[in-house]
Amino acid sequence: MLPEKVGLWPWVLQRASGLFLAVALPVHLWVNPLSGYPLSFESVAVRLRFAEWLAFDILLLAACLYHGINGLWSILLDYNPRASRRRAAAIAFLILGSVLFVYGALALRPFRR
Repeated sequence: MLPEKVGLWPWVLQRASGLFLAVALPVHLWVNPLSGYPLSFESVAVRLRFAEWLAFDILLLAACLYHGINGLWSILLDYNPRASRRRAAAIAFLILGSVLFVYGALALRPFRR
């Protein structure tokens, strides 16, 4: 069982990821589909050649996944499940987030060649 103080960090990180997303999503939309240029594999590949943009996209992916999965976790906790179900859900969310992060990060690899 986790100590009660652990609940502070998910709360803080939920707010921090929300603030990051409030800034990063408009930047992402402006640079990609709203830039006025046609969106193509080549245009994304050119942008992702810069380490800064690659890091930005990976951070955006991580923030989206954390914010979404932690939000689902918070909703689940509102229903006050038994400890065994809470533990199973925590493991499932951790696996889901990890798999989706690896999948999303690997999806950026073709653009880096």
